Amino acid sequence: MSNFEEMFQAACNRARRKGYGDSFRGKHKVVVEGEYRQLMTFVNLEHRINGVVTCYYYNSEIFAIDFINKRITNFKMERYSISTSRNISTWEWVFRTKYDHERKWHGYSFWTGGHEAYGANVGDFGKSLNTMYDRFCAKVPWVYFDGNGIHWFAWDKYDMSLASEFFESRTFLYNKQNWRYFDYNWDEQGRWTRRFKNADAEKRWHKREKRHLAMRKAA
Repeated sequence: MSNFEEMFQAACNRARRKGYGDSFRGKHKVVVEGEYRQLMTFVNLEHRINGVVTCYYYNSEIFAIDFINKRITNFKMERYSISTSRNISTWEWVFRTKYDHERKWHGYSFWTGGHEAYGANVGDFGKSLNTMYDRFCAKVPWVYFDGNGIHWFAWDKYDMSLASEFFESRTFLYNKQNWRYFDYNWDEQGRWTRRFKNADAEKRWHKREKRHLAMRKAA
């Protein structure tokens, strides 16, 4: 059993008696708030928490799972530092082993880590994609904003087909530098829709297409 597993189990044992348990080890800390139970099934020993688990590194929140509302977050700390990322990855492993056998949390950090989750924070394209990302997350049911700037991923509300629309729109904007001409937003019917940025962008796009068509004909 790893040090992190031992810390978590110690916090769970205290929570089982009092409804709250914590465990410290150096610069690491884990807190369990709520009811913790162990149930022996025909297959294995099941761990169940009706509450929230929060993990800390240097007194900063870096990872949490809310089992009541079925959501998870890394507090946008995924790429804060190499050591922080390693700590988050270790906690993810601990909880996946016990609670996420169906991999419902897989890829959650894209939706909770903010723009840094996919590195689109450089140049005009990055700014355009960041803005589009915020618009998309503001309307989808699986991203929850807690009022403190933190994104939570609600795994039971995740819609893979709707999420794929965002990934496809991101790819389209990247290809041929289409981000210079197009943008995506929600329309009145709640659909994720592509549109020209403005009238000037539409004119420039049509000129580009005519130029590319002439080059193909001349080839």
